[in-house]
Amino acid sequence: MWFVPQDLVNYKEETMPGNTVKINNFDQLEWYVGDSKMEELTKWLDKNGIKTENSNVVDFQTKESKSDLLNQWLEELMYPGDPKDFVKESSGESSPGEWKREFCLYTDQYMYVIVAIDRELDDGYLGCGVSTRKQRAGEDWQRGNDLPDGPFNRDTWNKILNAMINYELIKLTEYVKPTNLPEEVA
Repeated sequence: MWFVPQDLVNYKEETMPGNTVKINNFDQLEWYVGDSKMEELTKWLDKNGIKTENSNVVDFQTKESKSDLLNQWLEELMYPGDPKDFVKESSGESSPGEWKREFCLYTDQYMYVIVAIDRELDDGYLGCGVSTRKQRAGEDWQRGNDLPDGPFNRDTWNKILNAMINYELIKLTEYVKPTNLPEEVA
């Protein structure tokens, strides 16, 4: 538990203009930053982190943790299993100042390829494509589609997962069982 002497709290509120910086609404992760240091803090965050907008909340992820964040999302998707049992990962070509990871996820009928790219110059990229694992009679190609893509953030990840679920859903039959059958048929 963190304690701030009461005289410092009063001094901060009465005499020093500044800002309160709080991470994930945790009281234990709250700091007071004077206006004179706020510009320096902002420059450091712009250099070392990536802002991603998720609803009305702005999350800050350091570049080093994006790979960890992606691993966390995969673990959530595979829960309670182990992602190594369900995900085939391949490394892609990376340019200087970026990393790239590709994942293949398989279902009975489809293969989903998720591409994650983190770049120093922007928010990065997250996208997905799907292709069929079984050809229809007479086909000599693989059917497929692009699924949602966008900046590397949780919102894009959720759009991709929703599209994958939509691909796996099966339409209900239009058949309706008759309620009154003649006795000769029943």
